[in-house]
This record gives sequence, structure tokens and C-alpha cells, in this order.
Amino acid sequence: MCSSDLATLAVAARPAAGLPTAVAQIDTSRATAAEGFTVVRKSDGTVWSWGYNGEGQRGDGTSGTAASDTPAKVTLPTGAIAVEIAVGGRHALARLQNGDVYAWGRNASGQLGQGTTTLSGTPLKVTLPRPAVAIAAEIGRAHV
Repeated sequence: MCSSDLATLAVAARPAAGLPTAVAQIDTSRATAAEGFTVVRKSDGTVWSWGYNGEGQRGDGTSGTAASDTPAKVTLPTGAIAVEIAVGGRHALARLQNGDVYAWGRNASGQLGQGTTTLSGTPLKVTLPRPAVAIAAEIGRAHV
């Protein structure tokens, strides 16, 4: 024969934990090794880059400069928080928390979305009809 005391069980509801924030998002160009560059989005929403910069793809306000293995901060607007990056052959994109998209680098076929073919070493805002929810960049040199 077994005996036991009465027990009370209490169940407490806890909010579901969200997905962890990624430490970084890294994307690198698929151009030739001599023209390659890397862009990183850190968990604080800043964007950094290094590598080839012949067409401003580092996004630090310079272009036509030699490749560098020293990371430089991409010059997005003050207070901007990037939530996604995408890298093409020689251009890059950043989607901000508010849905704005910025593009920089090679623009020979209009891949920066400015209506021109002028390259830019500084990120330029892409005019969109509504906030973006995702971005992608083609690996070729002349695609978005």
C-alpha cells in the first residue's frame, strides 16, 4: 500500500522566446578573386566592407582605390540600422529597418536603381513605391 500527500501544480504562461539575433550577416562578391570584396552586417545594424574597390563597392565614399584588407564602415545615413545586405559582382545593397534600400558600387547597367549608369562609392537611396521587405543582388557584373 502507498500513500502520498496532496500536491499542487501551478502552470505559469511565459512569452515565447523570439529567434536569436544573428551576430553578423556576411556576403561576398562572386567576381574574380582579384575583384572580390566582402560586406558584413553586424548585429548592431552597421555595415562594414573590405576588398576590391575599383568601382566604389566598399561603400565608404571612395572608388578607384586599391583593394584593402582593412574593414571600413559603409556610409549609410546617420542612425540607419541595416537588417539585410546583398552583394552582386561589383555592387552591394542594404535594406534598412524602415524598408529603405541603399545601393552602391558598379552601375554600368543601372543596377543601383538611380536611372543613371554612374558608379557610386557612397550608398544611394533607391526610390521605391513602398518599403522593401527583402533584397537580392545577382552575381553577374550587370545585374541587380
